[in-house]
Amino acid sequence: MSKIHDIKKYILITTIIVPFCILFVVVNDRLNHSQIKDIGENFLSEKISKEETDNLIKQLKKQNKQSEISFIEGAILKKENKLKEAKIKFNEVLESKNINSSYLMEVYTYVFLAEISQQEKDYENLNKFTKNAFYNINPKYYDENIDIIKKIIKLLNTTQSSRKVAIDILNKLIKSNKISNDFRLYALDRLGLLYFMNNQYSNSSEINLNYILLANDMGKQKEYAKAIVDLATIFKQLKGNETAIVAIQKALDVKIDDKVERGKFKPYAYLNLAEIYVCVNKYEDALKSVNEIQKYKGYYNEEDYRDFKILANVIKIRCYINIDKKKEAAKLIEETEKLLKEDKSWYFIDKELEFSIAKAQYYKSIGYYDSSIKEYLKALEYSKKEGNYYKEVIIIEELIDIYKAIDDSENFYKYTLQLIDLKEYMEGLRYEDYSKYIIQSTTDKKKLLDEYEFKVKAYKIVFIVSIAFSIIYYLLYKRIKNIKKLSQRDGLTNIYNRRQFNKVYKKLIYSNKKFSCIILDIDHFKSINDMHGHKTGDEVIIGVCNEIKKNLDSDCSFYRYGGEEFVIIIKNKEKKDVISLAEKVRIKVQDLTWNQGINVTISLGIAFKIDSTNNIIEIADKNLYKAKESGRNKVAY
Repeated sequence: MSKIHDIKKYILITTIIVPFCILFVVVNDRLNHSQIKDIGENFLSEKISKEETDNLIKQLKKQNKQSEISFIEGAILKKENKLKEAKIKFNEVLESKNINSSYLMEVYTYVFLAEISQQEKDYENLNKFTKNAFYNINPKYYDENIDIIKKIIKLLNTTQSSRKVAIDILNKLIKSNKISNDFRLYALDRLGLLYFMNNQYSNSSEINLNYILLANDMGKQKEYAKAIVDLATIFKQLKGNETAIVAIQKALDVKIDDKVERGKFKPYAYLNLAEIYVCVNKYEDALKSVNEIQKYKGYYNEEDYRDFKILANVIKIRCYINIDKKKEAAKLIEETEKLLKEDKSWYFIDKELEFSIAKAQYYKSIGYYDSSIKEYLKALEYSKKEGNYYKEVIIIEELIDIYKAIDDSENFYKYTLQLIDLKEYMEGLRYEDYSKYIIQSTTDKKKLLDEYEFKVKAYKIVFIVSIAFSIIYYLLYKRIKNIKKLSQRDGLTNIYNRRQFNKVYKKLIYSNKKFSCIILDIDHFKSINDMHGHKTGDEVIIGVCNEIKKNLDSDCSFYRYGGEEFVIIIKNKEKKDVISLAEKVRIKVQDLTWNQGINVTISLGIAFKIDSTNNIIEIADKNLYKAKESGRNKVAY
């Protein structure tokens, strides 16, 4: 009986005491999370004083919490910019056996290490630490940790590879059923932007449409209007400028009841509208739009408004250059340089790039080509680091224009080839991206639109979503149709380029088909350039190509091999017919007359494919050398 009583007593004590102990541990652990979160956020925002940290370390020493001490000491060292020592402390935290006392301490440790990596431009570790930070947060605690997740995403804006990490994180977030609609809206907003920055326009447009629909469902007027503006920026990239203008004007008409939210949205819309007006040469409209921004200065803190001011100035500089107000442009350049020195905000991350391009355009407009080239090269380096292909194309086109103006043939051809390669690469990316979008998404999106047409009564959302689908489908269809043509052609002569030759030649060389190859070169072309200028040189290249094309049939394909060298690939012809064609082309070019009174001739080398090991382009090149050595204006085989 006594034993049974003891057992009952033991069970009673266990059922009361053990849950109490568990509750104590859980509460204590949650308090620990709360403390770590406060400490982490205070260090991230630099709102913690030395006195507070000293008191905290004393308290932790009494409790013998070495991991927490190392964590705080690392944060202090980082704040003092002693990055090497800070990394040692943070690594001590990660190696500590007591790390499980708070998952947030590990999360903030990785975030601090990521910030250090960003300062040191160590992007590999930046990507690694931000991934570790995010994946240490349990999905059920995503909503509790919105601020730290936002910080992680913000750290990943810098490079294309970093943005890919952020895209993976955001995709995981929006698929989670553990986050609130407000958090989902934030995730969609950032994801659309990052896809856009990584040149994935179809994905960006899809995410923006989902954002519009969610914002409308939630009654979020400002977010809904902003998403329409973001969609308009995609239209702009796809050369749909007029549609982009209409979309932003519709966004500006959206009724935003909250005065503060309205005040924050309007400058963003006007800034984007002004930029598009510049793209279509409507400079007065651009100036009117950009001048609207100053009305809303009071809705932003000083740092963030400075970013708006910088970009507004950039647009004004570009307008003043084009309406012949160079003095006003010069004054604004000086003012903007001062603003950038004072600037600490990252509200717009590409403001320095935009300013460099505007400054380069100004120098070019007043004939200061060396200064212009310097600024363009600076902007080009930044664009390449950011993976901003759209800006790369603009900058390289400007450089080509300058090098042509100053007769710098070496750099002219260097950047022309770079531009061809870049456009081909971009079109390849877009071809893959858009093809998948059209094939996989159009039907689904049509169903989505049909679903929302009866669910959403507001005319504007149906209008915007409808116009989004129609313009994207139309533009993508046009682009896909022209992708191969654009990527295969030489920009100056419109004949096939070297890259296309490499593809065709490689296939032919390993096939069983017989073919012949003529490689030809314009004689003394450097002298023509030196004596008459690069403009005449270009005219000679175009004229020679046009004459040769007239004499080629459907069995021949014509390629610009490089500079003044060209290749003709001939199928289904006997040797004597190929030799006869080469002689005919030589004579036709020799008989051309030129306005400058110059004589233009070509030398040609021929080779014939015998078997798959026969490298006929090499043989043709050797024969071209023989033709030149024997006096030029000859055919050798």
